[in-house]
Amino acid sequence: MPRKPSLPTVTRGIFQTPANREIELEADWDDWQDWLMNAESFRYCPMSSEPAYTMRKEQGTKGQGSYWYAYRKQSGNLAKCYVGLDEGLTIENLEAVAKQLTEKLKRKVTKSVSVTNSLVTDRGAVTKDDEIEKLQTENKKLQRQVKQLQRQLQIALGKPEPDISR
Repeated sequence: MPRKPSLPTVTRGIFQTPANREIELEADWDDWQDWLMNAESFRYCPMSSEPAYTMRKEQGTKGQGSYWYAYRKQSGNLAKCYVGLDEGLTIENLEAVAKQLTEKLKRKVTKSVSVTNSLVTDRGAVTKDDEIEKLQTENKKLQRQVKQLQRQLQIALGKPEPDISR
């Protein structure tokens, strides 16, 4: 038995109300708009091959009305698109938003992959021998600093400098 969706869902242009009534977005436009007036969120499953996404109503800045935003998360990346007022939630617009979200996520994933690849490439150029040589050089430098500080301490304490020729 299919799992009941946690959010009200629009599938193939038909909205299933929480009271199990179907509203066809294009044919029952007024009912759809009535439901949207009090809604906070719903899930949209595009007719195209694009993945589903969540619509959320958010309060505008300075209390000026409510606006709908679309969200989709993929591989840890979140994409957000402004959709607009209730009147703008047509099938045509909701389908276009699905494509916009896909494009935004493609750009985010591409940026992420190119950064990761360049780090791997840069890191791959450093060999273990290079690392060992770098650490040995740093170690010698620190040993010289320790000897210099020991000499300065001996002078400050008024003691003769230790014989370091041994």
